[in-house]
Amino acid sequence: MDIVDTGTIITSAAIRLTNRLDGAAETLLIDQTLAANLGITVTSDGNGGFNFSGTATQAQYEQLIATLRYTNSLLDPTRNDRIINVTVNDGASNSNTAVSTLRLTQVPGDVEFTDSTYNTLVDSYNEDSTIYLTVDDRSPAFNPTAVDTITVTVTNPDTGDVETVTLTETGANTGSSPARFLQQKRAARATETARSTPPAATT
Repeated sequence: MDIVDTGTIITSAAIRLTNRLDGAAETLLIDQTLAANLGITVTSDGNGGFNFSGTATQAQYEQLIATLRYTNSLLDPTRNDRIINVTVNDGASNSNTAVSTLRLTQVPGDVEFTDSTYNTLVDSYNEDSTIYLTVDDRSPAFNPTAVDTITVTVTNPDTGDVETVTLTETGANTGSSPARFLQQKRAARATETARSTPPAATT
């Protein structure tokens, strides 16, 4: 995002998460240590964003704003885009509003039911048939040179029965690149829903 202000000294700034679709589960993060080192005070706006105050150069404010991160504690966040607005003030007037769009195209631990190819999503199975699950997990690998595993909980909403299954990564992952986990299992009903417990992710 580009911020334009005619002054070289900034006295305050505001960062707004304009559409907090998952409520308190989602918020923005900022490097508080860097802010303190720059003499900038950071306070929450109560809605996932921040207010900054403190005299610093425009370059220093830009350095701090560049550390902005987004986090969401839900295993299945609302996938709509998030809009983040940023304005700064030089003590005389506000800058333009810089607008950034955050796109949630895939989330860590997203579980899908598929056919036997693991490529086509399905919404039902025959009773006592094999159920196929995939997880596309974009969180950092525990060990980039080793094959990871992930545990998925499958729940029958009618009976409350719960089963867990361990999925094995198809190959060693690197960094935060996508990885697919594959597993097949037997289950009594096709109406089960899946929720995953993904590895801890750094956002």
